[in-house]
Amino acid sequence: MIQPLETEKVIVFKDLSIGTTLSIEQSALEQIGEMIAHGKPTPSQVLGGRRGVVFGRLDQIGSVVLKHYGRGGLLGKFLDSHFFRLGTSRCAQEFRLLGRLHQLGVPVPEPIAYVTRGGFWYEAWLLTREIEGHRSLVQIATAEPDRIYALLDEVVAAVKRLIQGRVFHVDLHPGNVLVGHEGQIFLIDFDKACVFGGSRNALRDMYLRRWRRAVLKHRLPEVLAETFSAGLRHHFEED
Repeated sequence: MIQPLETEKVIVFKDLSIGTTLSIEQSALEQIGEMIAHGKPTPSQVLGGRRGVVFGRLDQIGSVVLKHYGRGGLLGKFLDSHFFRLGTSRCAQEFRLLGRLHQLGVPVPEPIAYVTRGGFWYEAWLLTREIEGHRSLVQIATAEPDRIYALLDEVVAAVKRLIQGRVFHVDLHPGNVLVGHEGQIFLIDFDKACVFGGSRNALRDMYLRRWRRAVLKHRLPEVLAETFSAGLRHHFEED
């Protein structure tokens, strides 16, 4: 379990509990409530990067992205977007992990706040700063294949930092890598990410298998798998 961040606090606003390290003004709290109540999610896409999220703007903070946590698979058909509170909420866990990674220089979206509504049976949201002008690595590989080699070098460097820190992103694939308008890469969607208890070599192999499986399943350009694999095949010292 990831411990709360320094200066993290919880603000109770109407029926929402908002965890943050920032000073959020009343007007911004109202805007968060409006995004949750009336925001229109983006259309869902396969490996499309930011999918099913709400874009908005908060006073004194700027452009943000709001993610609503939902359930997948068969269980999702019955429980939808509600969760049983068994310890720390999913949104708080992801918020805190992003905060740690952001402090360490790993290219992830800056966490702004996490939001829950309800007690034992709750809904959850995560607010991060918007990566303006972003496109997913999948979109760039298809439209501008000449750029992919340099971008994959940055992706590999970022994943190596995760491996060094023993952080396992359980759903890392080309759709969860965004490229900002200035060409910088960001790893997104750390929901259910965890600290890996095995060796770094084993963690590296898990990343390699997950990435290649996504490339093959969705028939993406093979260069995405080949270049990623070649860059990440580095033997980490066993502990």
